[in-house]
Amino acid sequence: MQIMKRLGFLAVLIAALVFGSTLSFACGDDPIVRDVAGAGGVNLKVFEYGKADGQPIVLLHGWSQSHKSWVNQYTDKHLTKKFRLIVPDLRGHGESGRADLGGYMDGTLWAADLKAIMDSLNLEKPVLVGWSYGGAVILDYLTVYGDGNVGGINFVDALGQYLGCLNPADTTVMPAYYQYAPPMLPGMGWPDDSQVEAQRAACRGFIVACLAPGATDPESPNYNSAITPEAIETAVDYNMQADPFVRLGIVLRPGTPVTGPWNGSMDYTATLQAITVPTLVTTGDSDMILNPETSAWMHSLIQGSELSVYVGIGHSPFMEDASRFNKELRKFAK
Repeated sequence: MQIMKRLGFLAVLIAALVFGSTLSFACGDDPIVRDVAGAGGVNLKVFEYGKADGQPIVLLHGWSQSHKSWVNQYTDKHLTKKFRLIVPDLRGHGESGRADLGGYMDGTLWAADLKAIMDSLNLEKPVLVGWSYGGAVILDYLTVYGDGNVGGINFVDALGQYLGCLNPADTTVMPAYYQYAPPMLPGMGWPDDSQVEAQRAACRGFIVACLAPGATDPESPNYNSAITPEAIETAVDYNMQADPFVRLGIVLRPGTPVTGPWNGSMDYTATLQAITVPTLVTTGDSDMILNPETSAWMHSLIQGSELSVYVGIGHSPFMEDASRFNKELRKFAK
């Protein structure tokens, strides 16, 4: 009840900020599709590609996304020939089950979900790859369970510290996040199709902001022909399938200046310093969603880590330069 009271106020706050393919088997070889019971009984849909006895790699997508974000990885024959790719939809996303708002605001639940996947699939020392919020899920797991059963970690433009996008003290998020994320938050029960289209437009803007500036503009020197209009619309479709409450719950995890903390700030400094396994930190220097300095800061805290900077690439190196990303992942995970 207290959460819903706070939510009512936040709806007003968000409104002020806003105004001042149906999921199926993905492209490539059909995956093995599994159902895993996550924390609190939330069903997690997990897609598996590649070599059954290969080194496992777990690919964790970001905020409002789905396992389909990783299409350029699970359709890469060099990866699937050698590795066992585990690609889940996080709770509240894609085909996975939903929770109430509180079920998205507790880091221990996200940690328990990842552990449930690892335990259910008998994964021994998998390489964990986390993009954006997926990186925070890895850090939630490490905070609770440590890295004893982790073979390596690849943080990809990851959220390694977060005070909350409604908190003016936060320097982690970049202006594009402030521009597109708030219109994506109020999506609970749109009354008509015109408002659904407004939210699709917000999702489309967010997806484009996840790329380098000009990546989708044929007239731009930064135009990236690998990012097709069809790919953008596919991403819009699976963004629209995310539970609106999961978007809001993640944003509110650290609390706001108005509500105060819900579950403490997502400050993973101590967790980053405690990592003992090989770690690759990947970042695009033109990221408009998360400050690229966050990746450099994470690298500085993780002893022995490697930093890979993609020049002229935005928040999504694994999409924008899949060839290089996959090559680096193969080398790192071998």
